[in-house]
Amino acid sequence: MGQAITGKVSWIGQDTDPGCVISRISDPDPPVQAQQVHKRSVMTAIVMAFTLLAGCGSDPMVDGWPIGPQTNDCGEDPCSRLVDAATAGFDRLHPGHAVIVRASLHEEGRVVDASGAQVLVMRSGIAWVVRFELADGSVRAIGVGYPGVSRVPQAFADGP
Repeated sequence: MGQAITGKVSWIGQDTDPGCVISRISDPDPPVQAQQVHKRSVMTAIVMAFTLLAGCGSDPMVDGWPIGPQTNDCGEDPCSRLVDAATAGFDRLHPGHAVIVRASLHEEGRVVDASGAQVLVMRSGIAWVVRFELADGSVRAIGVGYPGVSRVPQAFADGP
């Protein structure tokens, strides 16, 4: 069988999100079967690049809100309180909208700028996003959370 490849892993761009950088493996001493090892290294690098890049980028945006993974982790309060507050806020902001067919609670997603760097959002309190599917086929979203030290969930009209 072939020899094991040893080397070190170095990250490209130390100040970027480690979840979205591509690693580079360096061989200190190429073995005798250099062509076989080179082919294997190239294939490994290609697979790693596609795997890492698949998870990079912004989450889908709806009405200015990045939609992260669906969640049922709402801290101490039931998630239904957040969905109810978001629905009331959506009704208030968009009177006469089509009937809501489905509402789902999501973590606030991530946003990256044109260079691929993650945009950090600072806020007081915790925010989630409620994604609405409406009877007319449209999809809308609104933020919801506990601003500051509030114990009452509130809807946020504008995304970050």
